[in-house]
Amino acid sequence: MSGAVAVGMFGRPALGGAIMGAHYLAALGTGLVLRFHRGADRSADVPEARGGGRLVRAVHALVEARRRDARPFGQILGDAVRDSVQTLLMVGGFVILFAVVIDILTRIGLVAWVSAGLAWLLHPVGIGQAGASSLVSGLFEITIGAKAASAAPGPLLQRLVLCNAIIAWSGLSVFAQVAAVSQGTGISLRPYVLARVLQSVLAGALTFWFWNPAWASGGGSVAATARLLPAAGGAGGWAAHVSWPAMFDQSCLLLGGILLVGAVAVALYALRRGMGLAWWRVGRARGGL
Repeated sequence: MSGAVAVGMFGRPALGGAIMGAHYLAALGTGLVLRFHRGADRSADVPEARGGGRLVRAVHALVEARRRDARPFGQILGDAVRDSVQTLLMVGGFVILFAVVIDILTRIGLVAWVSAGLAWLLHPVGIGQAGASSLVSGLFEITIGAKAASAAPGPLLQRLVLCNAIIAWSGLSVFAQVAAVSQGTGISLRPYVLARVLQSVLAGALTFWFWNPAWASGGGSVAATARLLPAAGGAGGWAAHVSWPAMFDQSCLLLGGILLVGAVAVALYALRRGMGLAWWRVGRARGGL
């Protein structure tokens, strides 16, 4: 995200902290919210083991699965390499497929038509036709959508929010990859889709948390990237040119956001546990009657 998006697409290395911080916090918040999903606890699916917690049971299950696998180590290693190459080809194929789909939809005018309607809906927040078009492209493929959002006309903050939302959404191309990988496992994609929607909203909203108005003045251009790299024969290298106060401020924002998300999660857990105990006591009381 820092190299490909901040430097490659926006041409502003200073945006790396805002992009990564927003996504890390959004991912953490999404994970904490999914903890309360009714199907999140699958500890009963892991065989019981002597002494144990979930980690111990998972290790015992791993050892047991390896014991029942009759393949030698060399064959397992070869199968792993072969499956990895096939997965890489599948991922590349899906990216190409959805890139072609976007190009076809653009040529027949469907993207422009949908973008016009979306721009009308998002006009109150200042998002125009180009920003809406990047959202439509990002609906299908993450890289094309993020590139379109970074190049769209408009304020830098608006483009950064759109780009973070698209990256967190990941696109239907990634959805298809996940569906292909999880085929036959019995895993439902509904929680995954809901998690992507939630993380997209959180990443876009948390962008304001890490935003620094000084970035809009043109600081952190592509020319500044050279100053982040060690000069040939120079002393101090890149560390002599890094803005440590800015990095410290972003680290404090990230830490504060993590603490805030953690506090909300603890409060939700305590509320859920308290409500559960209350219902349990009511049930006991009714049973006693």
